[in-house]
Amino acid sequence: RRAERRCVYTCACGATAIPRIGMRLAHGGPRCTKCSIIIPHDPLPALPEAPLFTPTEEEFEDPLAYIKSIQMAVFDYGICRIRPPPSWNPPRTFHVRQSEGGKH
Repeated sequence: RRAERRCVYTCACGATAIPRIGMRLAHGGPRCTKCSIIIPHDPLPALPEAPLFTPTEEEFEDPLAYIKSIQMAVFDYGICRIRPPPSWNPPRTFHVRQSEGGKH
């Protein structure tokens, strides 16, 4: 069984060989520039821009409630940008930690 783990992967022309460990780490084995053909790939398509939301002061009084209200509109994108009103001052934290009684 130990001999099975020590076998090697070789390329088609035999110029490249690497020892095989217990499990395969990458698909395709070793790459040899003599016998493997490098296929050029088309460039990736441009990603659509994330939607931008500019809420009013009234809409953004509770930022978490606003985010929940636009959740379904951005579901297909997976991300969005929110430009808060100029008068908005971010709070120090959204989470309040209670150190007494072991509650967090």
